Amino acid sequence: MSARELRTTPLPRLQKQTSSIQLDQALQRLAQLEKQGIGAIHFDEHRYPATLREIPDPPRLLFFDGAVEILHHRCVGVVGARRATQSGLTTAREVSAALAVRGVTVVSGLALGIDSAAHAAALEAGGATIAVFGCGLLRTYPAANRRLVERIRDSDGLLLSEYHPDQEPRKQLFPERNRIISGLCEAVIVIEAGEHSGSLITARMALEQGRDVLAVPGSIHDDQSRGCHRLIREGAALLDSIETLLEELQLPKNGGRSVVISGGAQKIWEVIEIESQPLDLLATRARMTLSETALALVELELAGFVDGSSGGYSRRARHL
Repeated sequence: MSARELRTTPLPRLQKQTSSIQLDQALQRLAQLEKQGIGAIHFDEHRYPATLREIPDPPRLLFFDGAVEILHHRCVGVVGARRATQSGLTTAREVSAALAVRGVTVVSGLALGIDSAAHAAALEAGGATIAVFGCGLLRTYPAANRRLVERIRDSDGLLLSEYHPDQEPRKQLFPERNRIISGLCEAVIVIEAGEHSGSLITARMALEQGRDVLAVPGSIHDDQSRGCHRLIREGAALLDSIETLLEELQLPKNGGRSVVISGGAQKIWEVIEIESQPLDLLATRARMTLSETALALVELELAGFVDGSSGGYSRRARHL
């Protein structure tokens, strides 16, 4: 809702409770926010996402910055531990890239660790992502993610919050915003979560909202996997491969786009062999980072050029 629309919309309840001076101040602030690229969507507007309208206690007002139309795209949440392991980060990147190349928007909470990896991988795969803030859109938290926020905004992604743009981050706001992450999505994927992880709150809310929950298992000795194991015991789908992900969400095996091999994928293709090789060795041979290598391997695997297994990756008998 723009400042102009607000001025021309009857607001009897607001006018009874608010003086004309206060209303003018609010309108001026809304106009300032519009100049900064921040808009607002009211619950009664057609732009308000239908999936979010269905949940208990939906936010009455959503502030946004970016491509608001992706609120109506097919969305899947990817959440998990802030102190993620390298294996967890790699899984988050692979899962998010697999979703993104099939036109599914990746939704997460902008936290360090799994959330950040999910957002970044969706963008690097050429897809869309929505970051749901636990504070106002003018108060990036954590501050270390300022550059990621800029990338999301500049890549036709979306920044979203129910809180006033000036709202400072507070501990109690983050569990509240988790209902929006799950509410926007048809399913939520949990990758590494301790017994008291905030990701479990998102998963519980997803179940209450009638969404699917998928959890990635880990070692029985890893504290970061205990939350995921509990979810699986309680009925969440066990996510043990990209193939399982595609089956659970009924996504096409080869993606919904024409195969376009990136420069990174070409580098990996040049060093990969028929015999299985681990991720770190391929990264070293291609002189690429682990993140870049993981995304390139996902790209090659989805295109049918590479086979992945627990022991590593191997070349298929197919030419680029």
